Amino acid sequence: MIASERAMFIINQLNNRGIIGLTTLAKELNVSDTTIRRDFEKLENEGKLKRVQGGAARVCDCEQAPYSTWFNEIVTMNDAEKGMVARHAAQVVKDGECVFLDAGTSMVPLIDYLANRKVKIVTYNELIVRKLINPIAEIYIIGGQFASNHSMSIGPIAQEMLDQFYFDHIFLSCSGVDLENSVAYTNEMESVIMKRIALKNTNHRYLLADADKLNKRGFYQYTSTENFDAVFCTQDKLNRQIPDNFVMVL
Repeated sequence: MIASERAMFIINQLNNRGIIGLTTLAKELNVSDTTIRRDFEKLENEGKLKRVQGGAARVCDCEQAPYSTWFNEIVTMNDAEKGMVARHAAQVVKDGECVFLDAGTSMVPLIDYLANRKVKIVTYNELIVRKLINPIAEIYIIGGQFASNHSMSIGPIAQEMLDQFYFDHIFLSCSGVDLENSVAYTNEMESVIMKRIALKNTNHRYLLADADKLNKRGFYQYTSTENFDAVFCTQDKLNRQIPDNFVMVL
């Protein structure tokens, strides 16, 4: 399918569904996430859609629909797999510890298992903040410039704030994992420095992914998967050789 055909398909899907996920669309069209990201960027520049965290929305929906509608749609993409990964990952955290939660939708289910525990949580992820309702945990929100497309704080102020913390555990997201070269990728350049600061300022490091991200490259590589104590991932149905630090959840 050529670019113009993909563009027409994307617009039709948005007209029917209101919001679409980047990874889901890439699977439907059998193309890479990077290809769909370029399509989204072109269509946004033409005023035909609005890029949001993890996907795209119709311009009218993004501007006029209640935020709660968009939030519920975006955070429930692949929610079953993300929930399984989050449940296992949260078990490494003990009461009294301090944790960092990265940007991205894969972090949102993790807050369900941590918000009502006696822990300290630091994040720059607005999707997490939106989900909090009277948490028992102490929540520290990193400020700075707000990147609405990715629902996170970025820039020098955010980086300086984050660098003041030291964590027991950090949980990072990714857009892809290159198993052969042991590389974790992100599609949000704005998050790279934040991820690397967190990787530096912690005792333990964890990566959260689902099997669809295995052997998938993203836009920018930010660290080696060998730097993580564990990579929590859903079961790989292709039975590929998995590194020792990968924890496959059912």
